[in-house]
Amino acid sequence: MSKELEFPHSETAERAVLACLLQHDRAMDEVSPLLVPDDFYVGSRWHPEIYEAMQTLYNTGEMITAAAVERLVGHDDTLFSYLMRLCEDSVRYDDGLYHAKIVEADALRRKLMRHGGETAQDAAHDPDAKAVLERAEARLFALGKASGTDDPVPVADLAVDYQERYAVLETHTGELSGLSTGFDGLNFETSGFQISDLIILAGRPATGKSSLALSIASNVVYGTQDKRVALFTLETSKREVFGRLVSMHAHVDGKRLRTPWVLHENEKMPCATLGNAGETGCWSMIHKRSARQSCVAKPGDFRQSTDLT
Repeated sequence: MSKELEFPHSETAERAVLACLLQHDRAMDEVSPLLVPDDFYVGSRWHPEIYEAMQTLYNTGEMITAAAVERLVGHDDTLFSYLMRLCEDSVRYDDGLYHAKIVEADALRRKLMRHGGETAQDAAHDPDAKAVLERAEARLFALGKASGTDDPVPVADLAVDYQERYAVLETHTGELSGLSTGFDGLNFETSGFQISDLIILAGRPATGKSSLALSIASNVVYGTQDKRVALFTLETSKREVFGRLVSMHAHVDGKRLRTPWVLHENEKMPCATLGNAGETGCWSMIHKRSARQSCVAKPGDFRQSTDLT
């Protein structure tokens, strides 16, 4: 892995991308969101420099031509001859996006290899394994965040999707369009929690924010069918969160649950009935480090392991 030639790359794909950009004026519209100059292999002849020049021309509104690229990269007869050969290559408009995805994938693989080498060196010299793991996670998270871009969506497609959803809602007149929170007033204001909503409960300390959130989560788990909830907290332990659930469903003061010898016989039953909370669908992950590893560093594995969709 120390040798540059061992890194994956496709000079054919890179050449096809550059040739397409020289021959088709609109190709950069699709390629530019995917690639940056560093995604081109440094061992390829002038490819990073050529693409950087093309991006400069595109951003300034100039036409991408061989002469304009040579002017930005630097006058060189060999370079100009190479650019002219790119202009003569037979490539279709669709080839640009197809090969750009190959170049993007190869670039990501090379970055992963470099990060792996950095982690190996880090682990060899730092005895603090947890610190090494945190730095490795941070590098992977930054890499995943940098490579995760949303493609632009035409408004016409959004209109079709919205119209289809509205047609479904019309067949359920009087029902909530979202997920019921178990609170009629909140449901009235929000029509239920909608897909992709981010709802923030804000307030001063000890005003019931956590209790309200836990109540909503409990209502979703026990009040709906086949619904699952993930609970994250950076302060409260798993045992305390579960104790709050017991208190909530048993209608018993949480302080009395800490002194079970003062409970009446009829107040002990809910503890047993809540013992299958995991089977019911409520899945808790409380530890700060575990939460970050599962839902941030490995979101796909987290969704699969918890059956959350």
